[in-house]
Amino acid sequence: MSEMSWREIEFIVEETNLVIIPIGANECYGPHLPTGSDTIVALDVSIILAKRVGAVVAPPIPVGYSQALLGFPGTISISSNVLTDLLRDYCQCLIQSGFRRIFFVCGHLGNIPSITIVANELHEKAIFGMVDLWRFFAKESMGIVETKEIPEGHASEVGTSILLTLHPDLLKLEFAIKELPKSSFYKEMHDVYTFPTLREVSSSGVVGNPLKASRKKGEKILKKSLDSLTEFLQEFKKAKISIK
Repeated sequence: MSEMSWREIEFIVEETNLVIIPIGANECYGPHLPTGSDTIVALDVSIILAKRVGAVVAPPIPVGYSQALLGFPGTISISSNVLTDLLRDYCQCLIQSGFRRIFFVCGHLGNIPSITIVANELHEKAIFGMVDLWRFFAKESMGIVETKEIPEGHASEVGTSILLTLHPDLLKLEFAIKELPKSSFYKEMHDVYTFPTLREVSSSGVVGNPLKASRKKGEKILKKSLDSLTEFLQEFKKAKISIK
């Protein structure tokens, strides 16, 4: 969208009223991956999906709510209230431009509460959808990854494999290390949550084992994920819109 003129946008809204919003973060993503990984991947996925289904990609939102990662240099976090206000204004502008189907490609877990609030507040003006990208990748990676403990983790096998596929030039694999939480306090249990900072569970910013990552795995995970999301968005474009 940023490379289009207003006349082009006015015209394309008549062809498709689906806009995809990439939203990520700028935060520690291990010693071997760039701090913009969440945004970089969300934008790449958004562009691929838009080409497949005929949609417009809105300008990416490169920061989010990353309070738990502020212990690492380079992390930029905005408050959840500010993020919610930003997303509300952002979506209202897209709606004013004529878009009635808004789909978030969310590369950072901490942004989801704000997205949920805005989607519910504006549901009478547009229909909303979202993919929690890293959790989605993790599910699609079953049978592909080798790591048994926290395969999605943080800057782990899944994330590193994806970035090896999309932007191998940005990785510094010589700094990749395996690190798993030492404390039993950080334990994955269904529907039971704790809220440690990343520094409390990892000295490197890694949770998992990126040493198992490969480009081949990343290609397989991406293909499965993109095919599934393409199928979903094709249906999303057909969904009946009831707007007051």
